[in-house]
Amino acid sequence: MEVIAGEAATVTHVREQNCIFELDFSKVYWNSRLQMEHCRMVHLCCMLSKYTDNANRFKKKYTSTIVDLFCGVGPFAIPSAKRGCFVYANDLNPTCIEYLKKNSVANHVERNIIPSVMDAREFWECIVGEEVYNIMHTEVSDNTQVVEHI
Repeated sequence: MEVIAGEAATVTHVREQNCIFELDFSKVYWNSRLQMEHCRMVHLCCMLSKYTDNANRFKKKYTSTIVDLFCGVGPFAIPSAKRGCFVYANDLNPTCIEYLKKNSVANHVERNIIPSVMDAREFWECIVGEEVYNIMHTEVSDNTQVVEHI
């Protein structure tokens, strides 16, 4: 990334979904045009967990568990954690995870997020196990794009 005018500072703060995110544009990916998609997915996941976990609401500490394979600096993980979900957050870029940790502390959700720096496939296998991976691979074998990210 090249700064063409003004100060050569690439670290910034972004507000999205009542959360604040610190990031360095030169080291991590951020697309403000995805804000509505982040919001839609957080709402959908939290709404679904609300209905599926309603009967067990007094037995569980968190409303739902989310696995975010490509978490970046946390635009999906942090708002989900703020709504009571437990999030396993992974990214291959270690700088993203550094900012995710900072952002989770700044948004008071560090207890709801477990960050990791791994390849997405390895991370998935660590979290849900080889058996689930094999079942999903079989069921979606005709869709190669999905299989590549599972």
